[in-house]
Amino acid sequence: MNYKLAIIGHGNYPDGVKSALKLFTGDDTAFDVFNLDEHTTHAAFQTELSDYLVHNERVIILADMTGGAPHQEVAEILLKANRPYQYIISSAPLNLILDIYMQDMTGQLTDATVKDILSHSIQQAAESIQVTPALKPVTTVSHDQVKEDGI
Repeated sequence: MNYKLAIIGHGNYPDGVKSALKLFTGDDTAFDVFNLDEHTTHAAFQTELSDYLVHNERVIILADMTGGAPHQEVAEILLKANRPYQYIISSAPLNLILDIYMQDMTGQLTDATVKDILSHSIQQAAESIQVTPALKPVTTVSHDQVKEDGI
């Protein structure tokens, strides 16, 4: 593996994701987890992640939600450190995490390909989100159409 993969989130979310990933991959050592729970202060969480990032040059961190405290804490660290091979992906669904894991395990995730692979994986994950039964498409009405149709 070229990149370390870490899952961060609220409560025991990271542990749950790691458990699900183990069912798919059989590997429980490929993912590091950092839980921000009732026993962990924000300062302790930030220190633990700072140390992790200092000791691992190539890291992809997968956060449970955009704008949540775990995401904010790590984003702040990454932006200040400005390390070229450390990334955070927020609101990361399981299929996205699996895709990144497989790309890394097969050697396709390299410094030269990481940005393209992450962009492609995120796009694929977003396109796979569905509602069943299908919702009717939302139609928008332009301001000009309102005037013309008297709506």
